[in-house]
Amino acid sequence: MKFAVVGSSSSVQLLKQCEGYTVSIDSENNDFNLFMESFPELQVIFVELSPAWLSYIQAHLQYLQSKPIVYFEYTESNIRINSPLTVAFENIVSNYYKVQTQTQGQIGYLDATTITLTCLNHLNKSNLDQVRALEVGSWTGCSSYFLAKAINSLGSQTGTLYCMDTWRGSEYWNYDIAAYIDIFANFRGYMTSYDVYRYITPVITDSLVGFSMMRDDFFDIIFIDGDHRYTKVYSDIKNALQKIKPGGLLMGHDCRGYADALPSEFLQSNLEKDCAFYQGKQYSCGVLKALQDFFGCNYHTVDGGSVWYKFISPEDKSALLLPN
Repeated sequence: MKFAVVGSSSSVQLLKQCEGYTVSIDSENNDFNLFMESFPELQVIFVELSPAWLSYIQAHLQYLQSKPIVYFEYTESNIRINSPLTVAFENIVSNYYKVQTQTQGQIGYLDATTITLTCLNHLNKSNLDQVRALEVGSWTGCSSYFLAKAINSLGSQTGTLYCMDTWRGSEYWNYDIAAYIDIFANFRGYMTSYDVYRYITPVITDSLVGFSMMRDDFFDIIFIDGDHRYTKVYSDIKNALQKIKPGGLLMGHDCRGYADALPSEFLQSNLEKDCAFYQGKQYSCGVLKALQDFFGCNYHTVDGGSVWYKFISPEDKSALLLPN
């Protein structure tokens, strides 16, 4: 078998020892043209399971998808290919195009893989018996599917995803559609057909009311993808910090980088809009500014994606100074 490896230098060095190794892409050698010269003879591509290398694969997917892709974990100089985590990841993301097409979701492939992998890694390390996750803003359920599957794919079938939404849209987003289409019925139908509705508890209300009904330190994972205006995102993050457990995973959508990378005038003038365009790229300024006010630049993103995430340590819970 002739194979290629896409991953960290350490993992590539380990797999170079295996019979059949042909070519690699790693942090020290990322000559894609050289990689493609060997592409016709390859039988499989091994890809390290991390957001950085998934981002690389997504950027070149049109060239690489004709070959089988096998994901692997690299930890402490060991390669694990058929681990529960990699099997779960492949099973979940393999349904991306079907789920995205049917729900018409705004979650891209890289975002779906980031959500899935980040949740799986967190739960794999946490070893929780019962998982409680909350999604703020579910709409037709594209991201709901990946969250619900991730929290029920590592041996624990007791994970519950609370999906909080009015399913009525808002004055600036899909309000007219929700006036004549039962969006919640569509959401429930999609999630039932994907066999994940049994993991879901709908919370049909806006986030301000919904958060007020929930216990503090209750959730292991919270994903925020509701109203993107600054005042709303600010409120959602503040409330989420109260409701998430110490050590929990806080995530969100529609984040491209960091607020300080944009001109201040552009940022400030678009805080209460869903999105705005700068140099041909779309930004949700309210999301970026709220994240800056709470965390500065101390949160994670993936190049080319729109998902942000941060692990909320016990120190964050006790010492984070919430802005006024």
